[in-house]
Amino acid sequence: MSFSTLLSNTCTIRRKSLGAADAHGHAVETWADNATGVPCRLVAAGGNEKQRDELIVIADYRLICGADVDVTERDRVEIASVEYDVLLVASVYGGAAVHHKELQLRMVR
Repeated sequence: MSFSTLLSNTCTIRRKSLGAADAHGHAVETWADNATGVPCRLVAAGGNEKQRDELIVIADYRLICGADVDVTERDRVEIASVEYDVLLVASVYGGAAVHHKELQLRMVR
């Protein structure tokens, strides 16, 4: 089985940029698509719940994608209309070259 056949999901990588100024003169943060249709695989990695005024669910995931994907810890990833914060981007080597990237993601709702 080849590596690419394991990438059974697709995702959109969003990058933050500063847009036009608001009424107070502050630049408004916007999230724009940096890459779409990126082949990937999403794997659950754990999570927990916290009770405050309402129940908060924190879920951690690992995302596997190709070595050439342009993604940083400042980005967000969307899969099936669910948005995740990128906590860590790690390059995984196969010999002397990067084989793929593994991302740690977090979803809070």
